Amino acid sequence: MIEVWGEAPDGSPIHRVCLSHKGTQLNIISFGAAVQHFGLSEFPFSFVLGYSDCKSYLDNPNYFGSIIGRCANRIRNAQIQIEDRVFHLDRNFLGDHHVHGGSKGTAFSNWIVDGVAENYAQFSIVLPDGHMGYPGQLIATAKYSIVGTGRVQLEITATASQVTLCNFASHCYFNLDGTRSIKDHELKIFSEKYLQSDEFGFPLGLPVSARGTKFDFTTMKSLQEHGFIFNLDQNFCFNQHSGEPEKRAELFAKNTGLRLKVSSTEVGLQVYTGSKIRGSEANSRIQQYSGIALEPQGWPDAANNSSYPSIKISPNLPYKQTTVFEVYCEK
Repeated sequence: MIEVWGEAPDGSPIHRVCLSHKGTQLNIISFGAAVQHFGLSEFPFSFVLGYSDCKSYLDNPNYFGSIIGRCANRIRNAQIQIEDRVFHLDRNFLGDHHVHGGSKGTAFSNWIVDGVAENYAQFSIVLPDGHMGYPGQLIATAKYSIVGTGRVQLEITATASQVTLCNFASHCYFNLDGTRSIKDHELKIFSEKYLQSDEFGFPLGLPVSARGTKFDFTTMKSLQEHGFIFNLDQNFCFNQHSGEPEKRAELFAKNTGLRLKVSSTEVGLQVYTGSKIRGSEANSRIQQYSGIALEPQGWPDAANNSSYPSIKISPNLPYKQTTVFEVYCEK
């Protein structure tokens, strides 16, 4: 089902697509190509945080469910260099830096609904040359497919008119027990390497081992320790693209027996436990630490770190990401 759900700031209609297939419900809105609802028919709550009204997505300070780009995460000094040219990007982070593609990035743009069927919805967007300071026109598509019970596949592709940066990410926050907190959740990350960062989240160098540190999630571990939820906002590092989605993380809710598996082709996973989530009158579930974002993507500030996996694309080198979110019950 597709419906007009609201109006974007430019006057274009915001559409909501509601998919129901194999006992799985998935609602996506065209503004930000954002997942509003992801659930199974036997559970009375959504596994992702979202708003019940369209207007809240126009601001969406937490990026709930959105596809962020054209470049997710932080870029120091809002400046990049490509082929000996320096480009100055939108300074939308702390007044001096750049984050998540800028103040009018894809999370705050109204995508076009390209196609809808019983089990999938596809969206597209065109970012012009110079958009948010980036070089080159970028044409991107995001296709959500229900490929099994509780199993959602996200495919993001993009082509560029010239060499530019491209690093998309899904910014869903997961909560698998329907409460206002992730305190009774456990997390496993299939990597022992992560990037140390400064107080603003900028990486400090090459990946280091998490073994024996508070960032060691190589075995399933509670997100709560001594009554406090871990304040995580870290990038965990994986091997180069394999072409096929590989295990990145698992999340488990003890109260419901629900387990989430995240697989992706991406070389990074930003893990954020929601310490800065702002509350919402439109959804009483939304508050600090009410959801955890598990965001497959490239590494932060990769544009300014030549030793990191490249996030550059060109007319002869298109972009493709495949990420799979699978939720099932073990009880």
